[in-house]
Amino acid sequence: MPRHEPGDASDPLVAFAFHELRRAVHGQALASEQVLRHALVFN
Repeated sequence: MPRHEPGDASDPLVAFAFHELRRAVHGQALASEQVLRHALVFN
């Protein structure tokens, strides 16, 4: 895992970007789980 330089977390833009990235990945995982669940139910 890349080491964060001091000050990165305090940069609002960087913090926002990481937050959005995590939110997108989490949303993608939820969407995949929903699709998988529907596929199991309807097949």
